[in-house]
Amino acid sequence: MRTFFFVTLLSLAIAAASSALEKEVTSIGGADLVVYRHTFDNGLTLLMMENHVAPTVGLATTFRVGSVDEHDGISGATHILEHMLFKGSDRIGTTDWELEEPLLEKVEELRLRIRKEERKGDRADDGVLASLRKEWKSVREKADKLGRPEEIGKIYTENGGRRFNAGTNYDYTVYMISLPVNRLELWMYIESERLRAPVLRGFYTEIENIREERLMSVEDDPQGKLWETALAAAYRAHRYGVEIIGWDSDLRTINRSEVEDYFKTYYAPNRMIISIVGDIDPEKTVEMVQAYFGDFERMPDPEPVETVEPEQIGEHRLEVEFDAEPSLFIGYHKPATGDPLSPPLRMANVILNRGRSSRMTRNVVQKGIARRIMSDVDSPGERFPNLFFFGVEPQSPHTVADAENAIYAELDTMKERLVSEAELDRARTYIETNYVREFADNLNAAIKLGTDEAVLGSWMARTAEITACRDVTPEEIRAAARKVFRRKNRTVAWIVRPEKTVAEADSEVER
Repeated sequence: MRTFFFVTLLSLAIAAASSALEKEVTSIGGADLVVYRHTFDNGLTLLMMENHVAPTVGLATTFRVGSVDEHDGISGATHILEHMLFKGSDRIGTTDWELEEPLLEKVEELRLRIRKEERKGDRADDGVLASLRKEWKSVREKADKLGRPEEIGKIYTENGGRRFNAGTNYDYTVYMISLPVNRLELWMYIESERLRAPVLRGFYTEIENIREERLMSVEDDPQGKLWETALAAAYRAHRYGVEIIGWDSDLRTINRSEVEDYFKTYYAPNRMIISIVGDIDPEKTVEMVQAYFGDFERMPDPEPVETVEPEQIGEHRLEVEFDAEPSLFIGYHKPATGDPLSPPLRMANVILNRGRSSRMTRNVVQKGIARRIMSDVDSPGERFPNLFFFGVEPQSPHTVADAENAIYAELDTMKERLVSEAELDRARTYIETNYVREFADNLNAAIKLGTDEAVLGSWMARTAEITACRDVTPEEIRAAARKVFRRKNRTVAWIVRPEKTVAEADSEVER
C-alpha cells in the first residue's frame, strides 16, 4: 500500500487538469450553492462543494443506471451489483488471487453447465445434475475460503469511515461514505480498485441473501407486496412496473456472467459522477481524481430505454390478498420530472399532504379517517413519466372505501377551487427550505448532487424546478390537478384479508 501511494504521489506531481474548473452558482432559499464541475476526457463527471467547517468529506459515486435499464430475465441485476461491488477486487478482498481466480471461473463454468441441463426440463438427467451440483458446491466452498469480502468495510472502519453504504433506485445507483479528509486518497484508491476490475466473489451466496431480502421486504411484507402489485398494474409496458429487487424467478436463474456483462455495459466512466463535499481544495482534488480514474476507458453509451407506457384508457382497480391491516395505494400517471406540470404538482403535493396544516392532515388524518397518508409527486422514478402517488392506512372503524373517498374529496376540491395565497406561501417556503437543508450535511449534499446530476442531466435542473415553484399561480395548480387527477388515469389497489382467513374467523365466532 505504501509503495502504491508513493507512485500515486509521483503521478499527482506531474498530472495536470485537462481543462479549467467550471463554477456553477445558484441562490435558493436564502443560501448560495457553489459547485465546481470538471469533466474528464473519458467522460467522468466530478462535482465538488467546499465546506471547511470540519476536516471531513462526504463522498458519493453515482451511476446513470437503475433497475429501469434492465431487461427481462435479469431483473434485479442493478441491485445485485449494489451488493457485489462491496466484495473487492483482485488486490482487495483476497488471501491469494492466483488460487482464487481459477476457482471462481470453475464455479461459473459449472453453474452454466447446471443451467443448461436444467433448461431441458423433464428431459434433464437427474444423475448429471446431482453430480454437477455436488462439484459446484465443493468448488464454491474452496473459493469462499480464499476470499475476504468484508475487507473494504473493515479498512474504512479502521480509518474513521462512517455511513458506508449504497442504494439502488429505478433511475440510478449510488455508493457513499463519509471520511476524514486526510483519508480522501485512501477512498480514491479503494473506489478505483473496486470499479476498475470488481471481483463478484461469493456471488451465488449473495443471491440467496437477496432472495431472503425479497422474502422479507416483499413477499412477507404487506406494504411491499401492495407496492409491487400496484406498480405492475399501473405499468403494463414500462419497466417502472418491475420492483427494484427483481422477480424471484430471475434471481433464481441469473448467472454471474450476465451481471458482469451488465456491469461492463452500464458502469463506464462516461456514465459516472463523483461528487465530493467537504474540506477540500477543488484543483488538487481534480488532480487526484485524474490520477486514480483518468485511465478508465470510455465505453459506448448503451441503447436507451425506448419503451413508452401507453396512455391508460380506464381506471385500474385490484385487490391484494394479505393477512394484514387494510392499506390503500392510489397512483395517477403524470409526465416525467422537468415537464411544465412539475412545479405546480410539487406545490400541490405540499398543500395536500406536507405538515400539520396540510389539507389531508387536517381533513382526513385529524378527523380519524386515516392513521397515516404518504404521498410522492415522482414515483417510482423521475427519468420517465411517473405517478403522483398516495399511500393510505385507514383508521378503524373507517374502511378502505372511506379513506379512498376522503382522498378524492380533497383532490376534487383542488380541481374546483383556487388555493389560497397563504397556502402558496407556505408551500414555497417548505419546498425551498427542505431542499437547502439537504446541503447542511456533507454526505447528504454529495448524494444529492450526484443523483440529481444522474437523473436530470444537471444538478442545477433541480434548483431550476425548485425556483420555478416561486412563480406558480393558483390557476396553474388547479389546471394541473384537473389534468392529472382523473379517474381514467389512476390505479387503485388495496389490501384485503384472504378468504380463508375470513372463513376461519367466522368459524371461531360461531364456536
